[in-house]
Amino acid sequence: MDARRRKCDRARPTCQVCAERGVACEGYDVRLRWGTGIASRGRFTGANAPAESSIPPRLQGRQRDLIRERRRQLQIADQVCERSPGSGTLVEGTEELQLGALLSEPWNANHDAEVFSDFLSSGINVLHSTTVQDGEMPLKVRLPGLCQQSEALYQICITLQVSIRLDLKSQFFEYFDAALNKFRSELAQSEAYLEDDHARDTVDYASARDV
Repeated sequence: MDARRRKCDRARPTCQVCAERGVACEGYDVRLRWGTGIASRGRFTGANAPAESSIPPRLQGRQRDLIRERRRQLQIADQVCERSPGSGTLVEGTEELQLGALLSEPWNANHDAEVFSDFLSSGINVLHSTTVQDGEMPLKVRLPGLCQQSEALYQICITLQVSIRLDLKSQFFEYFDAALNKFRSELAQSEAYLEDDHARDTVDYASARDV
């Protein structure tokens, strides 16, 4: 088409309007939008780079795995709802409600206790190698008490056991995220306690100097 935007006659390989006016026809291919910039490496070295907004975002590998796993869990949830519509185990409706029920299910207290017991008998050996001559390992004796002091440690132990149990391996990412969030929460609380203690020590020190 020409500079005055005359209607194209769609002739092939170029429109007749452009041919008569002696201008280069842009053709009918898809036009790519290019931004400023020069590629510094790869097969596009030296070429203008396409605008960033025209490139679809690529999900990170772990995020793709989580989405794929959650989609699979939702499919299982739909099958459960079809088999037992009145059970009330899962709420039929939006994806968010179904996903919420699925995410809360792995952290059932009785189920967690069973997995933790399994960890103390088998999974702990992944962290602490022993021989038949060794007695009771100190870590195994102390771990239950430590887990009572830290819920994050308890969930981390459960997550480690889930990672090596074939029947629970499909739920690993959900356990991992829950344990990581709990650890971050406890870490933030610990930092707050440390800041309070530091402020208290500073006040005590200043008071002692005044005396």
